[in-house]
Amino acid sequence: MLFYPLVLAWNGTWWVYIAETYPTRVRGTADSWQVGLNDAAWILGSLAYGFVISAAGFLYTYLLIGALPVLLGAILVATKGIKVKPDEELEEIIV
Repeated sequence: MLFYPLVLAWNGTWWVYIAETYPTRVRGTADSWQVGLNDAAWILGSLAYGFVISAAGFLYTYLLIGALPVLLGAILVATKGIKVKPDEELEEIIV
């Protein structure tokens, strides 16, 4: 239950990132991949949670399963993400 606010915090921004950085012709495909990978992450995280919490304790489990993936995702988007100018048309973005 404590993990859920963290997920809501980054997940909401990720949906906007998908919608704003892909041209309309591939946006549906990109969004579908994001939803599928998100569901896979939920499944893997749920399966790993019991093992990790029994081995590492609550704090390290929260950091490993919650904070670390968010931090890595933020670094990836900040360094490799597509930069979109406010006045740029979505169809001009090269994917």
